[in-house]
Amino acid sequence: MSEYIDRCQAWFQTTQAEYESVADEALMLNMHRLRWMAFVVAPLGLVLGGGYWLSTTGGPPHEVAWSHAHAWADFSMAGVMVLLGLGAHQVLKQGRATPMARVLIVLAIAWTLGITIVIATIDQLFLSDITPFLFGSITIGAVPLMRPRLALFMFLGAYGLLYYALALTQQDPVLLHIGRVTGLAAVFLSFGVSVVLWRQVSANLLRNKALRDSNAALAAKQGHPNVRVQHDGLTGLYNRWTFTRLAENELARARRYPCDTSVIMVDIDFFRKINDVHGHPAGDAVLKHVADVLSSSVRRTDVVARVGGEEFIVMLRQTPVEAAVMLAEKLRIRVQDSPTQVGGLQIPMTASFGVAGIAAGQSGTVGELYTAADSALYDAKHQGRNRVMVCAVAHQPSADTV
Repeated sequence: MSEYIDRCQAWFQTTQAEYESVADEALMLNMHRLRWMAFVVAPLGLVLGGGYWLSTTGGPPHEVAWSHAHAWADFSMAGVMVLLGLGAHQVLKQGRATPMARVLIVLAIAWTLGITIVIATIDQLFLSDITPFLFGSITIGAVPLMRPRLALFMFLGAYGLLYYALALTQQDPVLLHIGRVTGLAAVFLSFGVSVVLWRQVSANLLRNKALRDSNAALAAKQGHPNVRVQHDGLTGLYNRWTFTRLAENELARARRYPCDTSVIMVDIDFFRKINDVHGHPAGDAVLKHVADVLSSSVRRTDVVARVGGEEFIVMLRQTPVEAAVMLAEKLRIRVQDSPTQVGGLQIPMTASFGVAGIAAGQSGTVGELYTAADSALYDAKHQGRNRVMVCAVAHQPSADTV
């Protein structure tokens, strides 16, 4: 019995780890689906609401009241979906999973289930079925990607609300019982669809991730020419030459489609001492560890490069300098709180950060951006290290190179 329990626990832990590894990618897929849902549901809600509003004009007062209540529910559904779709669009523009994305998807699920419960409850005044809730729950089961735990919580909560809400307007015990049983069936069906969908998509994401990792390892092992030319041999990050080329392209794009662009310069504090005390292999481990911290903490659309011995640079697309300062502070804390593990030894370290940015509509070169960030980094070093400083870009003739 204990062996069976241990196997179940091991399976559960493995499944949780797999789900965590694809959670961000699934969340970004949800943002695409939420934006798509907004474009479909919002016009549909307006059409349905308008139809209900006009259908009983001049009819009995109780029918007019029911029709108008139905219309307002449809109008509110359309309005909220527009707001959720705009929020999803903003997340997609940032190019990474954020806490806002998690809030948006939970709100979308809760709102859809909630508004269909309201509509189904209103319909009990004249009808005996719960078709709106049936369609709403199946839609939620089939469109958003929900981890089984969240899906179970959302659907059980929705059914609990439906169970008590129907009794507010349905006075016939038999019809009330039928509505509750139908709602329970809809919840179980939708939950099953949601679980199957999540397992299929997460399995695909895991396979894709494994394939990407395998291809990257193979390319590195074989010394692919593009890898050697474009990447730093130790850390795997872009090298100085590639960063310059990518930064020039990004600034050109920012001039065509005005948006903010920022960079963060990073320099490991007292790196020479690490080499002197622990040896150069340990120093190499520190460099690779810092590279991993930086690359895993930014968006996939951002560019991280090693431009010197212990010096790194991060280019942040569509990012104002204020947001870049906040990110630099987060990176500083992550570097400080994650010592490098070398055998049985933990090597603590800190880093200094310099931030600079070019606002949307302003002109600037890569050289000017680099110079400003380097100046801010110098100030951070001069004022005690392990801190973030910012410097404005000085527009002056400069070679557009790093």
